[in-house]
Amino acid sequence: TGSLSAGNIPELIFVLFQCMFAIITPALILGAFAERIKFSGFLLFTVLWSILVYIPMAHWVWGGGFLQQMGAIDFAGGTVVHINAGISALVMAIMAGKRSDYKIGHPMTPHNITFVFLGTAFLWLGWFGFNAGSGLNADGIAANAFLVTHLATCVAALTWMAVDWIHNKKPTTVGACTGAVSGLVAITPAAGTVDIVGAFFIGLITPLICFYMVAVIKPRFKYDDTLDAFGVHGIGGIVGSILTGVFATQFISGEGGVKGALYGDWHQLWIQIIATVISIVFRGVNRFIVQRTVLRFQIIRNGFCREGVAHIVEGVLDHSFQLVDLPHLIALNNIREDRRVVNITHDSVDLVLRKLLQMRCRETAQAYIVSKLRLRLSNLGILAFEHQVLVKGQSEDAERYISSRQIG
Repeated sequence: TGSLSAGNIPELIFVLFQCMFAIITPALILGAFAERIKFSGFLLFTVLWSILVYIPMAHWVWGGGFLQQMGAIDFAGGTVVHINAGISALVMAIMAGKRSDYKIGHPMTPHNITFVFLGTAFLWLGWFGFNAGSGLNADGIAANAFLVTHLATCVAALTWMAVDWIHNKKPTTVGACTGAVSGLVAITPAAGTVDIVGAFFIGLITPLICFYMVAVIKPRFKYDDTLDAFGVHGIGGIVGSILTGVFATQFISGEGGVKGALYGDWHQLWIQIIATVISIVFRGVNRFIVQRTVLRFQIIRNGFCREGVAHIVEGVLDHSFQLVDLPHLIALNNIREDRRVVNITHDSVDLVLRKLLQMRCRETAQAYIVSKLRLRLSNLGILAFEHQVLVKGQSEDAERYISSRQIG
């Protein structure tokens, strides 16, 4: 085996260290669509995404690619890992759709706060290897990376806890843990170039922006990012990457090294912004392509079709959308449920079916006609149907209806 010139690190150790970065990134993405994906689909996604998205970006930033040649700073993975994971997670969460029991503006109660705390503690500890190890040597740069990682994380945890206290009238363990993770993410690209002043302000600014994304922007745009992979990792990576161009200092990078706008080099800030924008666009486009490819194999979502039916039907009933009247179906209007009026019309069932067929869920579309709709409407007081599709419950009749309506 050969050896790297930086710290005389054996090549195979460096390879394994880089593999750690590569494998942790899909795990971060998974947090955005938890409870909505099949394991087989996730395996296929991980292989395709790693080849088409992660490897090119890692080369551009760390392997002598054009972003590195341009002068972009990413000490330990702010763009390669966290922006990469965050943007991909957002695209995946939007394309996969919401969980059937997800309610906008009503966060689900954490299953086990003790595990959240323990997981954050393990993550915090492991991040020292993540950041300090990226110096590839046991020297002053590694020691500084260790120190600023810890400082930024402490400040971020306290900042999130304070904002939580002001906004929600009490601090929470989950909030403090989320803040700590945002600090870990943001300091990652900057750990080899900022001092304790930069670390303090990165830890102070980042959780404010991440909290706003999680508490305000996510409910407003109604996407279901289960573990806030975009709101914390994506936004934290973006903020950290840009602030690296502000707080980088030659006190750490050395004489002739990089320095940020705070120390007179505004050009470095623009380089960081350009590199960040390129990263966002590249990840978003490629992530969309990978997701669409996997969806065509119908193996990406766990209970995707079944959950889609539940989500669409609940949406119809909860928001008084137009529901459906099949040919020869008993014509009833103004059916009340929870003091809301649901009108039965022809076009809305076709809309539901069309959505299911767009998701490549033809069998579920059949089952929807023969059972789901019948069950749901019978609970509303419709006890009998004239249409044989609903009476007999046969999938071939359902398929005949779909064909007759020219939906598929």
